[in-house]
Amino acid sequence: MDEVGFYFSIERMLLELGVKHRYTRPYRPQTNGKVERFWRTGMKATEKSIDSQGQTMNTLSNSYIEPYHKNICIIPFVHIASRADGAVHLCCRSLKVLEESSKPLSLGANSLDEIWNGSEIKAVRLSMLKGRKLPECRNCWNEEKNGKKSKRIKENNSFLKFNYHRLKSAKDNKGFLSSLPLSLELKSGNSCNLKCRTCNPLSSSLWQKELKHHEKQWKSSSILKSAYEDAFHLSKQITKWHETDIFFQTIKKISQNLKLIYITGGEPLLIKSVSQVIDYLIKTDAYKNITLRINSNITFWKSAFFNKISQFKLVEFYPSLDAVGEKNDWLRPPSQFSKIEKHIEKLLLLSSNVEVKIECTVSAYNVLYITELIEWTRKLAKNIPPLPVYFNILHQPEFQHFSLLTKSLKQKVIKHYTIFKQEKKEMLYKSEIEGINYVINTLKSSLEDTEKITNLRRSLKEHTITLDRWRKENFSSVFPELVELLNQE
Repeated sequence: MDEVGFYFSIERMLLELGVKHRYTRPYRPQTNGKVERFWRTGMKATEKSIDSQGQTMNTLSNSYIEPYHKNICIIPFVHIASRADGAVHLCCRSLKVLEESSKPLSLGANSLDEIWNGSEIKAVRLSMLKGRKLPECRNCWNEEKNGKKSKRIKENNSFLKFNYHRLKSAKDNKGFLSSLPLSLELKSGNSCNLKCRTCNPLSSSLWQKELKHHEKQWKSSSILKSAYEDAFHLSKQITKWHETDIFFQTIKKISQNLKLIYITGGEPLLIKSVSQVIDYLIKTDAYKNITLRINSNITFWKSAFFNKISQFKLVEFYPSLDAVGEKNDWLRPPSQFSKIEKHIEKLLLLSSNVEVKIECTVSAYNVLYITELIEWTRKLAKNIPPLPVYFNILHQPEFQHFSLLTKSLKQKVIKHYTIFKQEKKEMLYKSEIEGINYVINTLKSSLEDTEKITNLRRSLKEHTITLDRWRKENFSSVFPELVELLNQE
């Protein structure tokens, strides 16, 4: 049993061991007490365990942990990640693209050996083993500083304790690893049927099309040119790299070793090669040992696709929602919230190994309204545990970060979140409390305006007004509480 208010990474291990996860009824503190007593008893028994050489479990684990610094991140030792154009980067939270001889490495052009043991990734591994905080990892460090469980911590929880041998091997072999990747993040192109306000042309073909149509206009504005130009340029270079032989050779080499595949977009349900990869994993039986994690806008339904993925050992399906009702439709056009709601209800009827979790991109636009989204998920779930909402903090573009709200709006958000957390604590997941605390801490630490914040707010204003004009939308009518954000000079 586990408290319904918390989700632990132990879920994956339970499935591997064939242990069924039982949930208590929501809002039932008596049974939650039994859960806590059960775990306390189990932990005490484990602490008293002695291995064959007379070491306690703590001593045994410390003998592995001590050689490595607390700043370690397991990702470069187990993980490969692609950008929409096929370029390989450290992970989805880092903008660092790996290169060899000043050329970006690509899943569509380079072999697994060239990617997995290239000079830059080996240097990253060695730097991390020395305890260095790499600048390209600043997003995780900033999140941790303000109380949020970063991707670094989450992946360490999932992979670190089972892979200390990889750290030792990399240290002994100058960063080289003979062990194959355990985790793969695929961003297979930018094909997408939405043009979300917080997105960009590198991740959305509709965004790319819109910018091409208005190219002269945005290039004449220094603010908009700075915001769009790099991503627009990269988006024009996107090829069908995810359909090349060399890409599928990499899939074949690592498939039997993989424990996790994370597929995002674009929109994965629109991309042919995503289905081809899933078909291959099913055909070769690799799917039996793989957790499949998918981000989707879930604006349409493909029965054949969902029947396929339901065969995997565990499926973590993340519908992307940034608000409720017309706010979400404004943020994620041309989506229709009513249709998305119906599709999520269908997701909940899939097999028990398909877990549905809402991913919300937190920006200046929606930070005030995420509590509405959390309450909506509680009403949606009836006879099942409520869907958790995960706070995906938007770091780029910087002018959409919620820290550039006006001082009065920041105070309003802080007060609202504080009251919400106090009144709804019993119904909140641990990850939601962490997200709320992160927002509060970040806003408290940036309460006063700086020249940088003022300039970023001007960029947000021009970006918002311009897109409203292009799309015939009206920010002020959808978000009346935030009007002062655009009125500030």
